[in-house]
Amino acid sequence: MPVTINGTTGIAGVDGSAATPSVQGSDTNTGVFYPAADTVAVSTGGSERMRVDSSGNVGIGTSTPGNILDVFGNTGDMLRLSRNNTGAVGNQIAFRHSNAGTMTETASINAISTANADSASLNFYTKPSGGSSTLRASIDSSGNLLVGTTSVTSGALLTVNGGIADSIGNVRSVPQNSQTGAYVLVATDNGKHISITTGGVTVPASVFSAGQVVSIYNNSGSNQTITQGGSVTLRQAGTANTGNRTLAQYGLCTILCVASNTFVISGSGLT
Repeated sequence: MPVTINGTTGIAGVDGSAATPSVQGSDTNTGVFYPAADTVAVSTGGSERMRVDSSGNVGIGTSTPGNILDVFGNTGDMLRLSRNNTGAVGNQIAFRHSNAGTMTETASINAISTANADSASLNFYTKPSGGSSTLRASIDSSGNLLVGTTSVTSGALLTVNGGIADSIGNVRSVPQNSQTGAYVLVATDNGKHISITTGGVTVPASVFSAGQVVSIYNNSGSNQTITQGGSVTLRQAGTANTGNRTLAQYGLCTILCVASNTFVISGSGLT
């Protein structure tokens, strides 16, 4: 029989059930009960809502958690982590399965969702405060990654609407480092082209590693010297020639690092 404290049913001396939990308040179908050995569960309205099993696994919406945290649900956001700010919608991450296939609810700022009940696609949305949720990227059922677009480029696993950039710049362009005096290459010149007007360019030691590359454009009507720095081997492609090279007016050359302090240089107007 339940133990009555101050006229209210409080603690029952039995394991209880979801409908009649052993730890309860005045609402007799809401509380804590013990469905199995070393297991505790919480019910509301006569239905089990959460369980911690003997292994420490927590199940929300399931009575058979198979992981440290298992969350199951049929409607709405299965898991939502949010910070609420006074007078404004809080920053929020929502993991959602939406049968409608879109994320339009005003509460969601950032979300990851499946597209619909029958789709294996995974969608990533962002929503500025006061705005609408916008699809930013998705992985479709074929494993294609789409960024800024919903149309797959035939034969491509990655389709991007807009430029792709790294620390150097847009990967579809060759960033320029413009110089008007004698210049010594630096590590951040990797992947760039040097536009030189006077003074020439020196290739130094202990700066680049194999596979890194720099292009040099002689942006002048006079010859420019490409200087082989100390402890560097600068080899002219297709020859046994090493040492300084001359780049003729408006010539273009590429320097490829092939080993530690070893480079191959080739181009038009190069001698």
